[in-house]
Amino acid sequence: MIKRRIINAVLEWLSKNKAIQREEYDKYSYIMEIVWIMTLPFIMMIPINFVTQITYEGFVLLISFSLLRRVCGGYHFAKEGTCYIVSFFFLIDIILVGKMISGKGIILALLVSSFVSICLISAILAKLSKGHKRILDVILLNLIIGIIELTFWLSGKDDAAKWLILGSVMTAILQYPLLINEIITLLHK
Repeated sequence: MIKRRIINAVLEWLSKNKAIQREEYDKYSYIMEIVWIMTLPFIMMIPINFVTQITYEGFVLLISFSLLRRVCGGYHFAKEGTCYIVSFFFLIDIILVGKMISGKGIILALLVSSFVSICLISAILAKLSKGHKRILDVILLNLIIGIIELTFWLSGKDDAAKWLILGSVMTAILQYPLLINEIITLLHK
């Protein structure tokens, strides 16, 4: 995979320039994996913004999505490449839908439905996976992001609110396949 080649090349370069020791490869490899996962959606957004003819909106959407996704999780395909391709087209779809959404009522409905969905699905997933401690993190972060979204909405900044909320909607949508997968796994035991 290209990601592994890039990470290995960077590690070799760091080692060659005496920035890290060979014994530290595993630690730095893990760090680079995290950086890759966190930055890839923002890198994907550059051509998506160009194709969908938007400027900052996609990046605003990724702020709430990236923060929530870290604690909420979501479904991942077995192959990383498939995940990247599906994610790319999913981002395009969300952006195109977002360009069509307008009106305070629709934006508020999206805010409430994504907030409730994330809390409920996260609670169900925590119960299924016996991760009860994690649910508090999800609810608190979801509440903080929801308050920020609501503040933008109430202050008349509907466009910024809409794109932040769409990041929450994306997170909520990606929890449903994970929930279905957990239920199917549970039924097969």
